[in-house]
Amino acid sequence: MYRIILILCLCPTVGFAEALTKYDGCSGGMSPAWRLFTGHNPPWESCCDAHDQPYAIGGSAADRLLADQTLEQCVAARGYPAMATVMYWGVRVGGVPWLPTPWRWCFEKPFFECWRYQP
Repeated sequence: MYRIILILCLCPTVGFAEALTKYDGCSGGMSPAWRLFTGHNPPWESCCDAHDQPYAIGGSAADRLLADQTLEQCVAARGYPAMATVMYWGVRVGGVPWLPTPWRWCFEKPFFECWRYQP
């Protein structure tokens, strides 16, 4: 929980207050699929938006690990521990900076600027 607060508190200091509006919930079609089948947003969607903030700016491998662990803890705290584990491994595998996907680590920067990062 403290990690989530830390990420949210750091958001304005790194210039992302204006970027919050373009986060789209959970990547990979998870939010739209949940809405399609249930008629409402996933109960952990705010966790995904908070996770997008550090993913947008990138950083070290340790920063990415912290962001992914924070996502897992946030989703589990909402009562979905199994989904938290699935999402954790999904972002660990699918969010690497060297994949040219819109949800990769450092997604707001040009692809070749962030595809390698320091541990």
